[in-house]
Amino acid sequence: MSPPAVIQLPTPDSNGDPLEIKQPALSTYSKAPWFTTAASCSAILTRAAVTGAATATPATRGRN
Repeated sequence: MSPPAVIQLPTPDSNGDPLEIKQPALSTYSKAPWFTTAASCSAILTRAAVTGAATATPATRGRN
């Protein structure tokens, strides 16, 4: 079973942590320029700011 889809954006939430968008809100979420779909809806376009909100977890979290 796949884990639920979640995206973390480099824009801070009310606590200063990266904004997390989870299902079901993720299926219709858009926040230009950070998270949008291509005009054809065939691709997801993401952008990450180097000065954005960050977690305490290293960027290599998903690597073995």
